Amino acid sequence: MASKAATIVTALKTALQANHPGTVYPPDVVQPVLFWPDEKALDPTLTTIYLIRPGEERGGPGPTGCEVTENLEIFILAARRYTSASDDPFKEDPPRWQVSADLVADVKEKLRQDEKLGGLAITVFAGPAGGQASVDHERYLPRWVVPELRTMVRYRYEKNDR
Repeated sequence: MASKAATIVTALKTALQANHPGTVYPPDVVQPVLFWPDEKALDPTLTTIYLIRPGEERGGPGPTGCEVTENLEIFILAARRYTSASDDPFKEDPPRWQVSADLVADVKEKLRQDEKLGGLAITVFAGPAGGQASVDHERYLPRWVVPELRTMVRYRYEKNDR
């Protein structure tokens, strides 16, 4: 039997594979990983790749002692193969920033469409103030645009489950 954390990651994979009418860059593949690979590991035959990396797990028994509530930190790297006639940010077409922002919007939309992961999670947007996700647009790889989205998934299960 898979752990609840593994079940959550599998549900996230399913949610991220779904395409919605507003999706600008549908993923060719969505893959859970334990660490971010280097650029050479990104398959150049694919155009858009989502990698899901679980981070820190926090939680414990709830107030009744019958249920466990956990928070699982999730990092999603949305990689899009990128070519432009110029490396000059004033001449890029389309601008890296635009591609990065569209990738992030695609991921957030997919998460909003299934925020409870089919009933497995309380929310995919748990945070200190609730409803938060953070994004890092700064990662640079010469042939890819690779924003990283970070969120927290909150879920609950019976204490006798895995």
